[in-house]
Amino acid sequence: MVPCRADPPDERKSLKINSTIGRLSTIAFLLAYVVISVAGLTLLKSQSEILSVRFVLGFLLYGLGFVMWYILLRMMPLSVAFPIAAGSLIAATQLAGAVFLDERLGAAHLFGIAVIIAGVVLVFAQQ
Repeated sequence: MVPCRADPPDERKSLKINSTIGRLSTIAFLLAYVVISVAGLTLLKSQSEILSVRFVLGFLLYGLGFVMWYILLRMMPLSVAFPIAAGSLIAATQLAGAVFLDERLGAAHLFGIAVIIAGVVLVFAQQ
């Protein structure tokens, strides 16, 4: 009979710290993806001329967001990544539209954003 080896307390602590760091880096990367994608969309929307500096910058940022999305899919399961990313983008895009593009957000929009954020938190908490 082979004795069962339990992980020493220091090794378990190290594994927990590494897991926490990995989770925090995933959150940071996801937030960067949302900020870059929303900035790109906002710049694209704010310009009517295709060859303007803001349009090209928006296009490049949105393209960078696509590359980041691809990387996120390598970091998380699709069934977790998509609801979190889509919900975050919907909420952040509405807020950016209100702040930078003078779009109006009524009570229903704000309530919807709160519900979406709650859903994102629930999905991420289960990962």
